Amino acid sequence: MSELGLKFFAGAAAYVVAFLTASGPLLYASHLSSTLGKYLHKEDEDGGEDEESKVSKGNRSIAIRMGARMLCQAILIRHAVFATVAVVRSLFVYRYPLTESLKLVGRSVLLIILINIMAMVSIFVAEETFKFFTKKIKEDREINKDNVAVAIFVALALLSITLVLDPGMEDFANAFISLGRSGLS
Repeated sequence: MSELGLKFFAGAAAYVVAFLTASGPLLYASHLSSTLGKYLHKEDEDGGEDEESKVSKGNRSIAIRMGARMLCQAILIRHAVFATVAVVRSLFVYRYPLTESLKLVGRSVLLIILINIMAMVSIFVAEETFKFFTKKIKEDREINKDNVAVAIFVALALLSITLVLDPGMEDFANAFISLGRSGLS
């Protein structure tokens, strides 16, 4: 196969890995963080209805908060995707011994799992810390009542915190998987 064809195939394989990472772990982590929040906050006055049901009934504020959580997790998870995509590409472009290839794939899978967990926990802790410092605003109650102003405030606070966490997550991913031979030329 020609070098151009090999790079094209490597890029296509890397895209598939990125797609699977975005559609699988990211969506699962978003759902899990929403579910975790439900069980930790008992001040829900509506009988414990889940957030997805509320969104399907038209609660814009919950949709804003869920979307912000998902966006924040995506900002952090992209570092695992970039490192994993670089590994996948390098497996096509360079000739590695089988054991080294398997180690790289294993580390990539482990990195995706670790960063998904770290992103989910980071966003959850960020949201709880924000609530601690804004005790006069009962965020969950107001968002459940569809107070869009509070939802936007919470969403922007989460995004602000995520932008500060982002370089640390990038450094963690780079330390976990070195991008020395990535096939990016």
